[in-house]
Amino acid sequence: MKLVINTQYKENYSFDNDGYPVEGPEAHWKFKGGDTYVVEGLTPNQCLSIAEKGIPTLTGLIEYSNSVSAEYIIDWSFEDDNAVVCEKWETPTILKYADGKWSALKFTTNSDMGCMNQAVHAKSEQWDLLPEQERTNYACQYKVDNGWFDSKDPQLNVEVEAFHKAA
Repeated sequence: MKLVINTQYKENYSFDNDGYPVEGPEAHWKFKGGDTYVVEGLTPNQCLSIAEKGIPTLTGLIEYSNSVSAEYIIDWSFEDDNAVVCEKWETPTILKYADGKWSALKFTTNSDMGCMNQAVHAKSEQWDLLPEQERTNYACQYKVDNGWFDSKDPQLNVEVEAFHKAA
């Protein structure tokens, strides 16, 4: 079994003349989509435990709200391991609990529906979750023709430029 969590993300489009966000009933919030989070490989006992205690913990890690944007859980469910959890153009975030902390992995392919640079085949992100969607130990790598490169590796730019010169 796997736990599937769906969220809603929204942004405040109201700012005063000094550039500060307008709050309260005058604020204009625009819904901008959301994310799908998945916890895979759960046993029946783990499902019971998550249903009783896990959702409050994950809620505190996933949800946040400030005067500019917010994300909150709109639904969660347990699904079969082979269940499709989002549309093919979306990328779920895989959550794992180990060593007393929750971590995340998001692997995005740059398919015909992708919006990354054409030189990039895929993107891999990893991080540890902190309350209110804060992150620690964030790492990001990109796959190009000659392999995987860290986002801060200068060779990544060389690879992207070489791809475009050859195209």
